[in-house]
Amino acid sequence: MKIEVPKFVLVITLLTGLIATVLGVWASLFPETHPQFLGEIASVLSWSGRELGLGLSCLLAVFFLRDARVIAAVLFGSWIRETLDFIDFFRVEDSPTRLYVVVGISVILHSIALYQTWRAINNANTSNIIEK
Repeated sequence: MKIEVPKFVLVITLLTGLIATVLGVWASLFPETHPQFLGEIASVLSWSGRELGLGLSCLLAVFFLRDARVIAAVLFGSWIRETLDFIDFFRVEDSPTRLYVVVGISVILHSIALYQTWRAINNANTSNIIEK
């Protein structure tokens, strides 16, 4: 049984997929020009693979699978990545303030989307129990 998700969740997952895919491709092709470049091409290339994989997973979840359980999994992966990026900015000297703001907003939006997805899954599970 497929569990539907709210439109807000689909939009956040779609945007995450598009942005992560573009950033992953950009970092793979032109690592020196990428915002995550801190002097080591190897670290950007490593980051780009994870970013690209997460982006494509989000797009696959939105366009083909559209099930709350799948979307919860990709959103949770993205939420973990964004949260750890936000924490990591405190370790790196001279991190631009815009990165704190953009990633902070992303963490908040992902948290809301995860909560709404959890509610959709919980409501579906509750209605299944009632029907039985």
